[in-house]
Amino acid sequence: MANLRFKYWFLVFGCLLFTVYCLLVVSLSGCGDDNVVASIEVSPSSATIGINKAYAFSAVGRNSAGFLVAITPTWSADAAIGSIISTGLFTASGASGEGKVTATSGAISGTASVTITTNGWLTGNVTDTNGSLVIGTMVYLKENRTLYNGETNNSGDYLISGIPPGTYEARIDANGRTQSSAVSAEVTITSGETVTQDFIVTVPTTTSTTTTLF
Repeated sequence: MANLRFKYWFLVFGCLLFTVYCLLVVSLSGCGDDNVVASIEVSPSSATIGINKAYAFSAVGRNSAGFLVAITPTWSADAAIGSIISTGLFTASGASGEGKVTATSGAISGTASVTITTNGWLTGNVTDTNGSLVIGTMVYLKENRTLYNGETNNSGDYLISGIPPGTYEARIDANGRTQSSAVSAEVTITSGETVTQDFIVTVPTTTSTTTTLF
């Protein structure tokens, strides 16, 4: 009887081990379809690109289990927005518009949304005269403060997007706390270009009063 019990539990334990082994094999092999492309991801999934500018896209394939699969995709782009070569390097057209870039492998494809713009960008960094980052201050274009402005982040960087080509005055106002006087700079924005303009603001001076006791 004891021998039968031993054989029974030995068989149960063996079956459990075999089940675990099979599950591991299936998991690691991607359910048997490890080299079959089930989806394609294009990166970035969306992009805003200046007219006549080059921009690099990339693509990865995944099988049905979500594991990476090596692919050499065929690239295509809507004719209205530009052209793309076999490496994924896209060149925008000379006019604004919207469309898609597509990577295809066999019957599977992935897309990215693309916006072509004639506008430009203004970016930069703001520090004070002590070399410290200025966080949370507003940089704006004097010509339209409400529409074109950007706030510095934790790195002291700001970004103003969608600016029509032209010459503007970029400004930072005094606030009595982090900067004692306004600063400004003339910037010229061209189609599809990012212009960098850094600012250094003056730190307010503090005065102390000494009281003499008699």
